[in-house]
Amino acid sequence: MSDLRTRRTLFAIDRTFFNLLKTHDFTDLNVSLICAETHITRSTFYQYYLDLDDWLERIVGRYALEAQSLISCADQASAADLSALVAKFQENHDAVLMLFKIHHPAGDLQAELVKLFATAFAPLVQQDDYLAQLYAQAAVVSVSWQLQHPKDLRQQPLTSVVQALCDQA
Repeated sequence: MSDLRTRRTLFAIDRTFFNLLKTHDFTDLNVSLICAETHITRSTFYQYYLDLDDWLERIVGRYALEAQSLISCADQASAADLSALVAKFQENHDAVLMLFKIHHPAGDLQAELVKLFATAFAPLVQQDDYLAQLYAQAAVVSVSWQLQHPKDLRQQPLTSVVQALCDQA
């Protein structure tokens, strides 16, 4: 993927997808529309992706991989501090927020983050799935809130949630 033309084409496809997602649901998109807006041929699109689901799976996978490298729940303080993840996602906050709205079998960023947070938090609550899921949902809501309201970076509500969950364990 070091070829400049390849990078430009993939960037154009991604940019077009996100521009179209502003006005269309993912299920309303099709390859012809993407190609027309990107000014590429169908064969060029299929050179990089099998179909729209493949694009969604890859883009969600990319963000999930970034999140996985940043999510740490070694202790209560790190579980409540999502600043590294929020800062990384803030770079492309519009794209991340659009992906949060897509709940499709091929890719669901919100569900992927819930899984990652639950897995990371489980050791702090003695593998209690219920408490881990509560934390995971609260963490995803916190990330989403901070992306939607970048000037309101309150961490106190999540800190209280983490403390209460750890006290329950």
